[in-house]
Formats: sequence, structure tokens, C-alpha cells
Amino acid sequence: MSARDLTAFELLLRASDVRLPSAWKAAWEEAEELLAAMHPEGYDVLEVGRLAYESLHDDLKPGARDALFYGWWEAEQDRNARAEQASEDDAHPAPCWYPYRKQCTCFGGAA
Repeated sequence: MSARDLTAFELLLRASDVRLPSAWKAAWEEAEELLAAMHPEGYDVLEVGRLAYESLHDDLKPGARDALFYGWWEAEQDRNARAEQASEDDAHPAPCWYPYRKQCTCFGGAA
């Protein structure tokens, strides 16, 4: 798209280097806010993902699915790295993969 095809608003956004969130990011943040209000004691990341995904229009779901796959892969890499680190650390018995926004229970903390 050339600059002459842009509206005045789009030109202003481009000149100001403003980045608009993707539909997936906006849906995720909205789901997070809703769950935080509904469950102040904490909620699981899977609940956020499911709610966000279901709130998307059908034509946006394939792109969101790609983001989910990539997000899973990134998290898996992190879990593998933490598992390797934990195997060398006697004080921490396992990689800490705990529910989102809830305390880790590996050290006896309350969930």
C-alpha cells in the first residue's frame, strides 16, 4: 500500500510509529481483564486462551491459531530450559509450571 492510498489518520499513525494491537492481542487482553474481575483469586492461562479464541470472528481464528501454536512452542522451550535447570538444583524439585497468575506451590506456598 502506497502512502497516497492511506487516510490522514493512517498517515498520522505511520508518522508517529503507532502500532495497533492485533485482534488476537486485543481479544487476549479483554479475556484477561474479564477473568481477573471474575476470579480475583487467580485463573489459568488456558481459560484466557479459550475465552479469547472463542471471542474472535471466524475469519480471524486461523491467524490466532498460528499465534497459539507459536506461543505453545515458546512456552515448551522455556519449560525444557527450566526442567534442565531444576535437574541441577536440589532446592527446587521440578520445573515450576503453575497456573497463570497464581502462586507457585513448589516451595509450599498457598495456591
